[in-house]
Amino acid sequence: MNKLFHIGINFYGRNPKHAELSAAFDKALSWVRYAPNCWVVLSSSDGYAWFHRLKPLLHDDDSILICEIPMQGERTGFLPKLVWDWLEKQTGSKTILDVLPRPALTDQHDLNQNV
Repeated sequence: MNKLFHIGINFYGRNPKHAELSAAFDKALSWVRYAPNCWVVLSSSDGYAWFHRLKPLLHDDDSILICEIPMQGERTGFLPKLVWDWLEKQTGSKTILDVLPRPALTDQHDLNQNV
């Protein structure tokens, strides 16, 4: 069964390995990065598998949080419309609460559409 996960990584002191991280996230069914250190992934893997996939790409003083996002339920916040549209496509459900979208992403590389 496919699941959504939020993955947040704090990169402390060193530059992240962008190419390697992108390659790791490409193992998801689909993903979107909505901030420099935050991703939402649609995956058939569990959170434990994602941790072990990403851990080798992190430095010892980095931190990571992986948590499942329910496929149905409330969603609200400030995100580009592109991200809300991606979430709706993945879950089949609209955001329940009113959302004020931020301006559209300018870096289209942040949205992986390999569905």
